[in-house]
Amino acid sequence: MLPLLRPTLWILTVIYAFKSFDFFYVLTQGGPGTATNTLPVLSYYTAFAQFDMSTGATVAVISILVVAIFAVPYVRSINVEETE
Repeated sequence: MLPLLRPTLWILTVIYAFKSFDFFYVLTQGGPGTATNTLPVLSYYTAFAQFDMSTGATVAVISILVVAIFAVPYVRSINVEETE
């Protein structure tokens, strides 16, 4: 059963990694150094700690596009499976 779930689990893990700002920020605040720095944390620090709003917004938009690239085909495949 688990080998059949591997593609789905991989896609869901990627999507979760992009939406997990609070977990990394509260526990490590992106540290030590930049070891646990994710794109949402990078966007936050760039926009609000370095006061570079345009770069922070650009990182946020790119991360949304990356999530959409993974999420849209996944949702479409789920809808196809439900109609069959």
